[in-house]
Amino acid sequence: MQGKERGVIESNARVGFVGAGKVGTALGELFRSCGIAVSGYSSLLAEDAQAAAEKTASDAYADAAEVVEASDVIFFTVPDGEISNAWKNLVASYGAAACDALFGKIVCHCSGALPAAVLADAAEYGAKAVSVHPLFAISGGGSAQAKIGTALFTLEGDESALATVSALLDVCGVHHREIASSDKPLYHAAAVCASNLAVGLFASAQTMLERCGFGADEARGALRSLFVGNCESIAERGPIDALTGPIERNDAETVVGHLMAFREDPTLLKERDAYTALSRVVVEVAAAKHPERDYSHIAEILRAAR
Repeated sequence: MQGKERGVIESNARVGFVGAGKVGTALGELFRSCGIAVSGYSSLLAEDAQAAAEKTASDAYADAAEVVEASDVIFFTVPDGEISNAWKNLVASYGAAACDALFGKIVCHCSGALPAAVLADAAEYGAKAVSVHPLFAISGGGSAQAKIGTALFTLEGDESALATVSALLDVCGVHHREIASSDKPLYHAAAVCASNLAVGLFASAQTMLERCGFGADEARGALRSLFVGNCESIAERGPIDALTGPIERNDAETVVGHLMAFREDPTLLKERDAYTALSRVVVEVAAAKHPERDYSHIAEILRAAR
């Protein structure tokens, strides 16, 4: 940014990454595919920075300070528990020159649970902090760049920096919205319910089929179309319209049969607990779908099963 006033973020801002894992690489690929300049990556493992740089036609840097020097917007794409230390270590590396190095920079992290304020005292150094969370699960296997661009991004932090980050996402055609920092824990819990806990739900179903004599691969394959189809239906139509099954049709006898099967196999205690807890939620969804029906009997059966 030579020859320009300090603190001015150019419309063609260069984006750099401290951390070269799945999230940072996917974001870098997305930005580059949309014509946004990606300066490069630093990582504790030089080979990771090099790999991400090769995928984004950018540079691999020796440390975070080099990323900052080459970038206007810096993403800390490291695990949540390392964001604060990565930022503090960067600031400490500058010593008394921190303000000169960081003035006017926008510093971001991609945690869904943590607020922008985890980049402590960014404003003291003339930097502006933003949290930028893609509501998307990156589990590896193939490029996530094309898919991450379909996700909702939630933003929170410095108001003026939000405008710049929003503009970058607009270039990519990415849907985004702001969220209050105080809402981030509940927001992230919602994301976990729809993503990570769905893994636990599927694992429970697979375990139950294995108890019925299915092999692990066979059970996973048998559940695939049911699980994927139901997830698509819920996402497209909403939980009320998508709901089917014994609770929806007020079939208490079938629910009792399920609970009896759990009692007969004490090794399925976790699966039983998951079944009863989620079934109580499903009762409320069913009642919203069919307000004319009385679900009190099933609700009482599930309460007694605790």
